[in-house]
Amino acid sequence: MYKMFAEFDLDMNAYRNVLQHAKHNSNVTYPKIRVGDNYIITLASVVSKNPHFIYIKHNKNYIGKVSPNHVFYTTTDNEKHVAPLQELSKNPEEMLTTYGRETGECGICGRELTLKESIDRGIGPICFANFFGNK
Repeated sequence: MYKMFAEFDLDMNAYRNVLQHAKHNSNVTYPKIRVGDNYIITLASVVSKNPHFIYIKHNKNYIGKVSPNHVFYTTTDNEKHVAPLQELSKNPEEMLTTYGRETGECGICGRELTLKESIDRGIGPICFANFFGNK
């Protein structure tokens, strides 16, 4: 069965900046962010077919990619993800915090949060340092 493809405007530059910061300023080789209802956001490798793109999974299933020019490429059966992703793109740090508080897992690595400070922030101390520096 042939799938139809669709394109939508989706500005993920705030996530791109956080992921690139982690990749270039820490020892994180393949940075990823967990937000919302089980979305995982990663950077494409610079030597991949789509360098500088962001890949998005939902419940561990690939749903699409976002170009540096804010074009979200997906299949029509994944259009339902456009509105939630647009909402998630507004404030990555807040979305990470919300994810961590709601799941009890770090919004970066997915490990259980045990320290009060980490639970309040939604991100463990090592991941916070790697992704956001010393804020």
